[in-house]
Amino acid sequence: MPSKWKIGSVLLIALLVLGGLVIYRIEGQADTAAVDAGMQAVKTSQVEQVSRQNALRLTGTVDAAEKALITARVAGIIEALPVDNGASIQPGQTLAQIDSQPYSNLVEVSQANLTQAQVKLDSTRSLHERVRQLYEAGAASTQDYEDAQAALRAAQADVSKAQAALHNAQRDLGYTRVTSPISGVVANLSALRGQMVAVGTPLMEVHHLAEVNIIVAVGQSELGQIKTGMEAEISVDAYAEQSFRGTLETINPAASPQARVFQCKVRVPNPDGLLKAGMFANVVIYSGEARTVLSVPEKALTSKQGQFYVFVPAENTAHLAAVEIGEIFDGRVEIIKGLEAGQDVIVSNVNQLKEGDHIKILPDQGV
Repeated sequence: MPSKWKIGSVLLIALLVLGGLVIYRIEGQADTAAVDAGMQAVKTSQVEQVSRQNALRLTGTVDAAEKALITARVAGIIEALPVDNGASIQPGQTLAQIDSQPYSNLVEVSQANLTQAQVKLDSTRSLHERVRQLYEAGAASTQDYEDAQAALRAAQADVSKAQAALHNAQRDLGYTRVTSPISGVVANLSALRGQMVAVGTPLMEVHHLAEVNIIVAVGQSELGQIKTGMEAEISVDAYAEQSFRGTLETINPAASPQARVFQCKVRVPNPDGLLKAGMFANVVIYSGEARTVLSVPEKALTSKQGQFYVFVPAENTAHLAAVEIGEIFDGRVEIIKGLEAGQDVIVSNVNQLKEGDHIKILPDQGV
């Protein structure tokens, strides 16, 4: 009996010791968690000096550098329409065929009228020659000679009129075949086969897209920053990973009366035809020599009541530093005032930090 009591006592003591160790371990973990809970893990990045050019950022619209509005030059019914939007076109290629029969008939009538006028002129010329000879021989009066001269001039005028009518008829017959004056692609096709068109009816456009213009509007305050010949960089949403290079080609010297802005054209080579008329484009016109600026990652920036700040780490504590910013570019922000090159700034959890928060800087540095 005593032996059993001793064994039980030993087991009880062992259980008490083991329980104490477990409680101590749990309390220690709780204390560590409490410490970690009050400290935020952050990443930092250094304030860097980078080279930047002065740039004017604008939004514009792509337009074909050369385009032709194709209209009906004679009235009639469209018999054939062998092209559609996007079709590649060469100069002189048929775009539409208007019923030519009425114009062929008019050419025949004009040709007959010319022949008749020519016959009459030959007869009148012979009569004039006879009267002239008689007049010179004193056998015809002055009035007879003057009448013969007038008849000859009238016959010559009739021939000229008939020739002009034939020329116009032949021209109109040629206009029934609607052709393109330039190479390019068909756009904005509005004609239909069987449609009755009048003179001047728009049928389609042909856009030559080997080069395009980006049309941008520049305000009065920005006009002094630019001049023709400046380089520009262009991007469009359709090709987000690709940029295009161009040159500022024209600046309208007169502002638009409504918006009081100056329309400018940036000429861009487009050999692959990627840029299409009507696209919106982001345009950066580089307007000066390169300069060195301080910058931080954009994600380091925070703001409050119109003032911009960054968090600067010092002795495991986050401190707010007011900054004056400039241009935002390539995921970075220009710092005009408030920081120095080489300083560390916090670039993670920025919106969760407050002045004086305890931080732990992660060893994996960088943005």
